[in-house]
Amino acid sequence: MTFLVLGVLFSCMGLAFGTDQKPTEISLQELQQKYVPQETPLDSFHLELDMMRQEMYAYDVPLFDPIWRKKDSQVHHSSQFKITAQEVDQPLSTLSKADRAILYYPPTSNLAPVFLFHNEQGWVLDRTSMQNSIVFVGLRWVVLENDNPYLPLLFDVYDLERTMVAERMSGYRLRVSKPSPLHSFYGTMHRRWQDTEARDDQFPPKEPPASKTREE
Repeated sequence: MTFLVLGVLFSCMGLAFGTDQKPTEISLQELQQKYVPQETPLDSFHLELDMMRQEMYAYDVPLFDPIWRKKDSQVHHSSQFKITAQEVDQPLSTLSKADRAILYYPPTSNLAPVFLFHNEQGWVLDRTSMQNSIVFVGLRWVVLENDNPYLPLLFDVYDLERTMVAERMSGYRLRVSKPSPLHSFYGTMHRRWQDTEARDDQFPPKEPPASKTREE
């Protein structure tokens, strides 16, 4: 079950990922001491990439949100972690407001944004919110129109248009004409929407959520 979840996680980049059957060289307890929230959102994201470059991944570390940590208590090994880290390690910008922040790529990259929140330790990767809010339709990421506290930040940095994801489910996508085939592994989805075409004419114009933010 664990690797099914991780397989979906990396399938957004088209990676057929499995386990290399390496012996565990580091314990979960050691990882929990090393992979902790950092002083800046970008530092926290880079720390996650550091773990993946070592061809391993653990859910249950303080760097991640509490719900994500409960998914698994093992240390997984695969060379695909390193490949994925290399793919998503591209220039990022940061936008924050109060205890929420997003890391975002240039719109033309089509790499989905990264969500973080701040606690007493530092900036935590909100992987659960990313899983619940971001889906892919074709080669384009869509943020669902749900109770997403990061949506105002997204409107501040992206030119988003309203779109239909599935029947009775709407969201927002980048207003771009030529998306990249590279997907972010943050585009984890609960379902795969097959042969879904956007039908924007079904939705009346809607004002984006108001937000006053400052770029860091």
